[in-house]
Formats: sequence, structure tokens, C-alpha cells
Amino acid sequence: MLHVRWSGFGVLSAILLMTAMIAATLLLRPIFLQHGMPLHAAAWLADGLGLLIGAAINLPLARWMRDRPSGKRHSFMGLGMQAWSVIGAIGGIALIIASHFQAQ
Repeated sequence: MLHVRWSGFGVLSAILLMTAMIAATLLLRPIFLQHGMPLHAAAWLADGLGLLIGAAINLPLARWMRDRPSGKRHSFMGLGMQAWSVIGAIGGIALIIASHFQAQ
């Protein structure tokens, strides 16, 4: 039987990804709109870049948490911190690709 232990540090990954996405939306979307992009394309591109930035920040954090001598596995919803980084990176790439097709 698989026993998943919830950890407050594991939820940090999901919060970090959401925070980076929100910050990128608030900071980058107006810039993209000024350059003539449609609203949805600008929002998706900003969200995708935010997820990629969040995943890039989250990976060293996950490595640091893994190397700590506590012996605990930090997870949230059954996913480890590195898995959240992979999900964020894949989602970011998908949003960037979708924004390209939306802008056409």
C-alpha cells in the first residue's frame, strides 16, 4: 500500500508555480498587448512564461529539499517537488505554443 505523506514544504512548489504565473500575467501581459497581440494570446504567453520561470526556480528548491538530512519525502497531492516542476514546464510550453496559434 502506498502511503503518501503531506508536507507543508511540498505545497510550496504549487504555490511557487501559481505565484510566478500570476506575476508574469500582471507584468508581461500589458507589454504584449502594447505590441499588438490579441488579449488571449498575450495572457497565454505571459502565463506560459510564468510557469517556465516558476519551474526553473522550483527545481533548485526541490534539489535543496531533497538533499536535506530530514529523511522525509516532501509531496503535495502525491506529487513530489520535482514532479511539480515538470508539470509547470510542460504546461508553460503548451501555453506558449497555444498562444502562437491563437495569435494567428
